[in-house]
Amino acid sequence: MALTASEPVYRGFDRATLDREYNARESVASFDAEYAKYVSVSAEVQQEHERIAEIVYDEASGETLDLYPAGPGAPLFLWVHGGYWRASSKDDNAFVVPGPKAHGFAVAVMNYTLAPQASLDEIVRQTRTAVAFLHARRA
Repeated sequence: MALTASEPVYRGFDRATLDREYNARESVASFDAEYAKYVSVSAEVQQEHERIAEIVYDEASGETLDLYPAGPGAPLFLWVHGGYWRASSKDDNAFVVPGPKAHGFAVAVMNYTLAPQASLDEIVRQTRTAVAFLHARRA
């Protein structure tokens, strides 16, 4: 028997409420203002920090990452941007770079193909490929 849109599907939440709760743009009143800060700070970081941009890490998808290098032998911090697999990009997520860099880390910020153009399995494959790509070049 199929559920109606208003019937509880999880812990008393109906489908519409669950969908809203999993959508940051709808569940956070100040989302647009907060996201604009991320974008603004990210643009500043890209200008102020050494960056090797648009490195293709996955030939199959053509996806890229940006690398913010540190000294020889530095540990590496990989940032996989948020967006519920459906939104955002590495360009909007450079805001994360200064923290790890201040502690001696190199930082990589990766893109992946967004859903629904890619399945979650494909996004996981791309992320694993990025990790392998970075590991192979640090050894």
